Amino acid sequence: LEECYHLWLRLDADVGLSHDLYLCLCYLPPQNSTYYQSLAEHPLDVIAREAHCAASLGDVLLAGDFNARTGCAPDWVTHDELAEIYGYLEGSPTTSSATHSRPAPRCNKDTRTNPQGKAFLHLCQECELLILNGRTPGDEDGELTCLNPNQSGASTVDYFAASPTLSVCIQQLRVLPCPATPAGKPMSDHKPLHLTLSLTPPRTSRPIGQTTPSHIPRF
Repeated sequence: LEECYHLWLRLDADVGLSHDLYLCLCYLPPQNSTYYQSLAEHPLDVIAREAHCAASLGDVLLAGDFNARTGCAPDWVTHDELAEIYGYLEGSPTTSSATHSRPAPRCNKDTRTNPQGKAFLHLCQECELLILNGRTPGDEDGELTCLNPNQSGASTVDYFAASPTLSVCIQQLRVLPCPATPAGKPMSDHKPLHLTLSLTPPRTSRPIGQTTPSHIPRF
């Protein structure tokens, strides 16, 4: 594919979320694609602006093939960076971003970065989203998601990234084997990502004295 696509979907909080969930499904061509030459604005800048708007309405979840190699670089703004930006001294009051607990370390079997990966990390920092790959049960080691021997080799370019407040609902992230034809030929060089969320319906929707099992949607 040589064009960028992204689609926003809203999942209502009534299904058992604390807030409405805004899910963005994305595909970005490789960074050397001629597709970008005709654009006045990079698609990641567009997605960042829309994610800012969505974050003011609820939680945000990005998912897709970003053709972004991020290595193990931080996807969140460190205290030192905030101190430099806002002129604060160590230990002084900071913005609300700095009061968030320190995110869990992120592992990645793909240790390389590329310019599109750095731009994706900047989007995560700007929109306060955390990459789920490599720090979520089921994918603690940051499995490779793309096996392409003809280009840059095996890499991680497919991601879930979410608002930190959504973490209470996230149960598991798995990188599945590439699907194959009946003859055993791979149907894609990208592995499917499987995210499981645990949702608890609001108590007001349950009859008194009745318990309802959690709904577990999978993306």
